[in-house]
Amino acid sequence: MLLAAVFLVPSLVDWNGYKPRIAEAVRETTGRDLVIEGDIGLSILPTPTLSVGGVRLRNLEGASSPDLVRVKALDVEVALRPLLTGDIEVKRLVLVEPFIALEELPDGRRSWDFTVPQQASDIPDETAGDSAFTGDGGTSVTLDDVRIENGTLLYRSADGAEQRFDKLSLSLNAQSLQGPYQAKGNLAYQGVPATIEVSVGRIGLPGKPAPVYLNLGLADRGTLVLSGAMQGGAEPRLTGKLELDSPDVLALAATASRGGAVLPLLRQPGSLRATLSATPQAVALDDMRLALGEAQATGAVNIRLEGTPSVDAVLEVGRFDLDRMMAAQSGTGTAQRSGQRQVQSQAQGQPSQAQQAGQAIPFALPAIPVGVNLTLDLTVDAIDYRGRLVRQVRGNVAVQDGRMALNQLSAQLPGGAEASLYGVATSGPSGTGMGDSGTRFEGSAELTATSMRDLAVWLQLGLPDVPAERLRSLSLQTDLAVDSTELRLASLDLRVDASKLAGSASYRFAGRPFVGLSLSLDRINLDGYAVQPPALLPGPVVPEQMPRTNNEAPPPPLEFLKSFDAEVKLTVGHVTLRGQQLRDINLDATVRDGVAYVREAAVADFAGARVGLGGTLTAREGASAGDLGFKLEAREPARLLQLLNVPTVPNPAQLGRLELSGRLVGTPEAFDIDTTLTAAGGQVKVTGGMALAQFPPKIDLVAEGSHPDFGKLLKTLLGRDPEAGPALEDFRLWLTAKSGDTDAMAVNGRIEAAGGMFTMEGDVNPFAPSPTFALALDLRHGNAVRFLRIFAPDYRPGGTRDRPLEVTARLAGNAAAFTLGDLKLRAGTVEATGNAAVSLSAARPKITAKLDAGEIQLEPWLPDPARGGGDARPAAPVPLPVSGGGWSAEPLRLTALRSVDAELTATARTVLYDAYRVEDVLALVALQDGVLDISKINGTMFGGSIGMNGRLVAADMPTVRAEFQVRNADLRAATTAAGQPPRVRGLLDFDMQVNGRGQSEAAMVSSLAGNGRFAVREGVAEGFDLQSISDRLEELNDAAAFLTLARAAFAGGETPFQRLDGSFTITDGVARTEDTQLVASAGEGKVTGIADLPRQQVDATAAFTLTRHPSAPPFSASITGPLADPAVNLRTRELEAFLVQRAVERGLMRLLPPQQQDSSGTQTAPASPATPADKLRQIIPELLKR
Repeated sequence: MLLAAVFLVPSLVDWNGYKPRIAEAVRETTGRDLVIEGDIGLSILPTPTLSVGGVRLRNLEGASSPDLVRVKALDVEVALRPLLTGDIEVKRLVLVEPFIALEELPDGRRSWDFTVPQQASDIPDETAGDSAFTGDGGTSVTLDDVRIENGTLLYRSADGAEQRFDKLSLSLNAQSLQGPYQAKGNLAYQGVPATIEVSVGRIGLPGKPAPVYLNLGLADRGTLVLSGAMQGGAEPRLTGKLELDSPDVLALAATASRGGAVLPLLRQPGSLRATLSATPQAVALDDMRLALGEAQATGAVNIRLEGTPSVDAVLEVGRFDLDRMMAAQSGTGTAQRSGQRQVQSQAQGQPSQAQQAGQAIPFALPAIPVGVNLTLDLTVDAIDYRGRLVRQVRGNVAVQDGRMALNQLSAQLPGGAEASLYGVATSGPSGTGMGDSGTRFEGSAELTATSMRDLAVWLQLGLPDVPAERLRSLSLQTDLAVDSTELRLASLDLRVDASKLAGSASYRFAGRPFVGLSLSLDRINLDGYAVQPPALLPGPVVPEQMPRTNNEAPPPPLEFLKSFDAEVKLTVGHVTLRGQQLRDINLDATVRDGVAYVREAAVADFAGARVGLGGTLTAREGASAGDLGFKLEAREPARLLQLLNVPTVPNPAQLGRLELSGRLVGTPEAFDIDTTLTAAGGQVKVTGGMALAQFPPKIDLVAEGSHPDFGKLLKTLLGRDPEAGPALEDFRLWLTAKSGDTDAMAVNGRIEAAGGMFTMEGDVNPFAPSPTFALALDLRHGNAVRFLRIFAPDYRPGGTRDRPLEVTARLAGNAAAFTLGDLKLRAGTVEATGNAAVSLSAARPKITAKLDAGEIQLEPWLPDPARGGGDARPAAPVPLPVSGGGWSAEPLRLTALRSVDAELTATARTVLYDAYRVEDVLALVALQDGVLDISKINGTMFGGSIGMNGRLVAADMPTVRAEFQVRNADLRAATTAAGQPPRVRGLLDFDMQVNGRGQSEAAMVSSLAGNGRFAVREGVAEGFDLQSISDRLEELNDAAAFLTLARAAFAGGETPFQRLDGSFTITDGVARTEDTQLVASAGEGKVTGIADLPRQQVDATAAFTLTRHPSAPPFSASITGPLADPAVNLRTRELEAFLVQRAVERGLMRLLPPQQQDSSGTQTAPASPATPADKLRQIIPELLKR
């Protein structure tokens, strides 16, 4: 009965009633509350079992988790028979969803420490050893099946860092408490799936270590394997081989660091091999070999666990190819990057509150490990980086008692550079005024380089293009202090080439940014760093099209002052720029709460000028108005203009004393302007105000300028001699610009000078995406000649000078393209209208113009030699050689043709010059890419039409092509208009094509090639009378009389002809004709010869034959000598011989007997013509008879 009661009673007892007593016993033992929320069940038969649900052991007060331990359910099943014999065999033990939270609180308490006082009997005897591992007697405990289902283990350090093991499912068995043990299961670490397998042999056997095997797999991130042996007893020890392999070290590091910053270069395979020796007092990793990709390293780590833990590490790396690693990283695919994001997301868990709020993570140095001492000695032989080698990398770091000493960090860099950094990092209050800001580093840095340029190229710094001998040497030394609030540089000594910069600098990270500068530069020669000086006359600058959205106002000019505070003191001793010297430059200013206080901004010698500026600039709303004054004084403005790269005037000394002064009073929202410029004896004053609180800003400005002598002003600005032209009196200028209801400003301007007036009126909108303008222009002067003489004093035309000038036009467009419309010009009797357009958006400006004129009389506008105005003939577009001179060998100046593109269409009803009258003039001219294309120039003149077209290519080797056509032109009218005696009358048709090439006039003329034809119809050649020679030749019997006749015939008279025509060719500048022919009733003439244009010589022959005297030989005239004044020589020797022969024949024939006549009384014709010899044979007998 008693035995039955023992087995049956436990199942009949309500064990829930014992919950208070169980909780009280736990409280007495642990000092913590135990809560059993579920039922307690206990039974003996058929198998002893115990089940408990909802068990919770409370945590320390102040811990983040309320429970230290929490178990959803506990089921235990024990074998009955071993229990009856005093042994325990746990058949089954199941923990359902156990939760354990181990936490270190900031005050140093730990959740697993139980502070209940121990009784003397409870204190273990340390000398007694561990009976559990001695194998001495006692109860035997066997664990057949221990299972943990969906368990969680959480460890949270004092700084809030959390290690989380969850989803733990583990099965374990042990033959005894001394082993051997077997365990296997799954879990998740930081959200990453993991597997674990452990086996331990029997522990505590004397002289026989227990084998140990551990295999921990972390999904696809890596595997840790430990194989060795563990010795139990009083001095336990674990030895063995440690192997760690990872296919992706980046993923493994991201998981281990709980999402902390890791290097992307770790995305590659890695491994660790080491010999492990561990005791409760120390851990040693010897013969350590590490691999990361192809990089290899060796070293050792010793960890001491007694007292304050310490870690001593030595690591030696051979050659480390960083370039190859980076190249591999750049080749990773999208899937890898996606995987990396997934790893980081899993490792990091939920985003921080700062990230959710969108706040920037402040700058901070890494925290110094506390509670542990560390030393690291690192050596890297070489690092391949950016195609070069970084050699001899040395690092030595020691951490002790929360203080880190960077004893050495040095390397040899490309460019003959050496860099080093050393110092001490501490935590807590700085004691130096830098704030209580976590980790703070104080130390020194040095950098030297024998080739700064080489170092900068390696660092991929964008250095300016400077001469090779510059940017060579570099030396930097500075003390530095940095923490999460501020960076300070002290005792700064920076030397580049021959310049030295010394002083201190600071920058504040925390709160409102602050910049502190106290620097001094001894000298710098900026000219020495310039490859070539910039051009004094830069080309036009076309503003970029920058559209604005919704008419939003751009930030005010001083808005940047609101973003930081600063204290700046800068001095520069000597600067060389554009050949000028700047000395004693000083800047002393403070920026605080959006207000800049400029105590001094001055240059004692600014290329001979003094510059000073001081006052306040206000950007903060509600601050008092700023008041900034400035002044510039220059006694030698030429040096200043050269420094500022401003085109200088012909005589800079005429500028005299230059002074610019003024004040700006107000805020960027609204301020007043009052400034005055005095130079060259004149003055310009600008007053008014601007309001920048809205967009477009409101502007109301007035400019007034004057000069007592406009002639002297032009002498200064243009080099014009005031004595050479008319007196120009004074000069006055007015200009106003005022904002209206639209974006545009109303602009009005007027200039009064030299008896004339120029006005403009319209709108200008400088605030559009591309600033626009629309202005009406008006220029008026009572005397056009006097106006032109303002710019050309030697211009003195003929004719009356009382010719009023009026020019009006409308200018509209923007800086990239504008038009000049409604152009009207009246100068005396000349009137013209037209329009033009200019585009600046291409590589070269393009001008398109159309001009229409009525009657243009050139002669009144041409210089009058009698008045000292030079030659009255209009200048030729291409210089021609004068008589006795040669073609110019100077290079043709055609660069202007390559600087602009143009299209011109011009018409004129009549163009008059002296007796020349050209009507219906039309010119179509285009200029594109340096090619001047004259597609058409034509008109009517001398009763006929004239026309030409051609092309001039302004290349390195200029070329020219031209065609000329003349139809039905009256030659008599043309020669009369030219003021020459008429040589030929008739109607002329003329065609010529010519081309050439050359870099000078001489070369161009010498290369001319082409051909042409001409024909004169219904003409008369004046200057010789061919008919009189023919008529009187019958009566002449001696040469002397013929010569007298010939000279008389070629001295005057005229010869009508039916036609005069011919052709010519041009080769190498020499024109040649072989078929020029004159056909007249009295005879014919043929001209052959050449006109040598390069040498300006002519060599031609004109041969004449008389129609009525076919037996008479031809006579000729040679034309030789200079083209401008050739010599004409008659050649009549053959004709003279003919006349002598005829005279002799006629005298002798009288001696011959008369010919017999037939019966009809007619003379009998000889059988054949008698030759002179026959006649001589007849004459001789008659002479002998007599």
